[in-house]
Amino acid sequence: MISLVLSAVLSVTVAPECPAPNAVQLGVGTQKVLRLKPGATVHSTRSEVVTAARVPGDMALLVGLSSGRAEVIVQLGESVVKYPVRVKSSDLGHRLVELAEFFPCDSTLELKILKNRVELAGEASSLEEWQAAMDAVEKWPSVVVTGKLKKSVIEQTIRDANKAFLDAGFPNAKFVRVDEGLQIVGDAPKDLVLIWEPKVRLAVSRPRRTKR
Repeated sequence: MISLVLSAVLSVTVAPECPAPNAVQLGVGTQKVLRLKPGATVHSTRSEVVTAARVPGDMALLVGLSSGRAEVIVQLGESVVKYPVRVKSSDLGHRLVELAEFFPCDSTLELKILKNRVELAGEASSLEEWQAAMDAVEKWPSVVVTGKLKKSVIEQTIRDANKAFLDAGFPNAKFVRVDEGLQIVGDAPKDLVLIWEPKVRLAVSRPRRTKR
């Protein structure tokens, strides 16, 4: 009898160290993909802890949102599979969530956690998004930008600025790229320079790539 009680106590004690079948461990801001059978549905019992959404390719995408426990339930007909999920908080996980909210909702940059830093990769498709990347680098020391602004956006920004000079009656004034810098050629009106120079300099700027 004592042996049975002891076994029961031990099972409770060691349970946290032995993940249940199908157990999923996530950090705040991290993701995991589950393979699904065609026609299967998926949902989370606590969407504030982890979201579960079906994505193309018969897969479910799980995203940890806040620390806690939940279950992700996959159902196909009468067959039900439960995935116990534990989401742990982490500084980088919180940082990833903060960054996601920091950028425009249509951002095309990718946020990645790499060891002890957060990386912004891919191509930004607007000046607004590129400005957010620059601001993020200054605000968070652990953020590194390896991405870039689309070439078409850079060229369009310079064209728009030069057209503004032309429309104002200054056909010889223009922004010209010199190596990795920027130069204004000709006699440009100061009011338009004040408007366009920050935009053009932002477009051709390169963020810091190494961790401070």
